Amino acid sequence: MLIFPLLLVLPFLLHLHPSIIFPPSDSDPPTKAPQAPTTAIILVDPFSELHSQFIRSNLLSQNIAVIEVLSPYIANGLNKDAKNADSDFDYLSMSPDVTNQTALASWVNSVESNGLKITSVICESDSGLSYAEVLSSLVSAKHNGIQEGRRNKYLMNEICKSNGINTVKQKLCTSVREALDSYNNFSSTVILKPELGVASENVYKCSTESEVESAAENILNANTWGSYRKKVDKFLVQEYVEGEEYVLDCVSKNGEVRNEEKGTRNEATCGVSNHLHDSLRSPLVHPQHKCTAMWLYDKTEFKKYRGTRLVSCSEPERTKMADYIFSVLTALNVTYGMSHNEVKITKNGDVKLIEVNCRQHNANIAPLTSMCIGYNTLDVVVSAYVDGELFDSIPKYPILNRYGTIVHLQCTVEGRVKKLKGLEEVRKVCEDKAQYVLLAVLSTLY
Repeated sequence: MLIFPLLLVLPFLLHLHPSIIFPPSDSDPPTKAPQAPTTAIILVDPFSELHSQFIRSNLLSQNIAVIEVLSPYIANGLNKDAKNADSDFDYLSMSPDVTNQTALASWVNSVESNGLKITSVICESDSGLSYAEVLSSLVSAKHNGIQEGRRNKYLMNEICKSNGINTVKQKLCTSVREALDSYNNFSSTVILKPELGVASENVYKCSTESEVESAAENILNANTWGSYRKKVDKFLVQEYVEGEEYVLDCVSKNGEVRNEEKGTRNEATCGVSNHLHDSLRSPLVHPQHKCTAMWLYDKTEFKKYRGTRLVSCSEPERTKMADYIFSVLTALNVTYGMSHNEVKITKNGDVKLIEVNCRQHNANIAPLTSMCIGYNTLDVVVSAYVDGELFDSIPKYPILNRYGTIVHLQCTVEGRVKKLKGLEEVRKVCEDKAQYVLLAVLSTLY
């Protein structure tokens, strides 16, 4: 595979005159000038070499220009770090202002003056998803419209429920007292978590009133995810579902966004509606959804993972889970792009949604799934956006031709890591791709 330099087509918006990078010629010296790209895809918060940089290389290899930008949340965070380092660089210069119509139009015109048409926006970070939704809707790219329920856990379940999808019982609470009342009305074990959040941060499993009280107090004393100052003022109490927990990585394509969602936005919340009834409208989209990988969590206990194992989506209960997620994605008006989805299935075969994340699986899954399934989500999503052959050629449900597992190495003590024993042995195992691949993730147990 060709390796491309880590350069930007539009160098982080320091200047509003894009500099096009062409894929390297197969001959040296080149026998003819490469054709200039005519389309561009925006990558929001493109930091990881495992995700955005992987996608960027794919796009450049297809003669598609790449424009890399930062979401305001990330840019503001980098500005704080820069200030502490006595730097006067303003990272917000890398973030097109979606609240200023004139400035955004000028930015788009600068891109188009180089013969480029922006066709898609792909966001790597959770914190940039709201911004990416607004940006994509305003630059006329393929997009999902603006939907708070794709991030707000409470709205997510309410939207699904309003569309006839089986969901967990839940209650939105604002106080410890409300949480205790909800606990007494639910099962013997409940889950407490904020409306917004990632990586199971401030998520608690509680089986007693004292645990509920402690968890509620901890959540209310935490900062709202995606905010530097605002405290959490609302959180969820949900029934705890016993059963196996699965992850379904999916790619969607060719949906149509309802007209009323295409350009509406609330500038104060960067395109997020504050009204529940706005989010509960029935979907008018008919996208194609495909499950690109299905994983089974292997947990030692709540929030402590031993492994994430690839499984074939061939058994009836697994295709049922995939179809369930396809219904969820349609209800949330997901028309294009990647999603990383979590569900549980009970002994009785009931499927319940844990959450939807409209971004990639945050692990180095591309090499593993390519070997075990024959393709990977990152290549498939590029194919979906550029109307390539890969998306159309793959099945609706993934079937394994090899077994693969992400192994989570667990450390039972806290402290600073000074040395990793056995790392070279693991690397040697990974080099023998003919047998299997072992991807190790070092995690800390609390």
